[in-house]
Amino acid sequence: VHTYHYTPAINLLYGVRASIREIIDEDLSKVIERHQNAKHYLVKRIQNIGLKLLIQESNNLLAGITAVQIPDDIDGNSVIQSMYKEDDILIGGSLLGSDPNVPKFWRIGYLGVNADLKKIDQTIESLQKALQRQRYKIKAHL
Repeated sequence: VHTYHYTPAINLLYGVRASIREIIDEDLSKVIERHQNAKHYLVKRIQNIGLKLLIQESNNLLAGITAVQIPDDIDGNSVIQSMYKEDDILIGGSLLGSDPNVPKFWRIGYLGVNADLKKIDQTIESLQKALQRQRYKIKAHL
């Protein structure tokens, strides 16, 4: 018998249980389809405002999180802070710090209940407002 000498994060176990219940209620195939639809929709919205994806090959994109390149003349952290402060929307930044050899990008997550087209619209609208506060010209590509 192996003794586990750490206290498990019980809140994570509750989260897993709730997630499994939601998947069972919705049906796994519908959950996967919803996340795929959300991915394609988010990619289209990002490209329509003139931003670039960090991963260009569509077959390599994940459903659930998308990395968006931060334009050179934009303070990416200010955009993150502005979106959170103004609209209570939180996106992530680059995980690799300030290494000049690492591309700067935002991480936009849409898992679970956030794999929803209306929530993606809210996120993109918040991102657009934050970019415009920095005088970024939205380049609509319809």
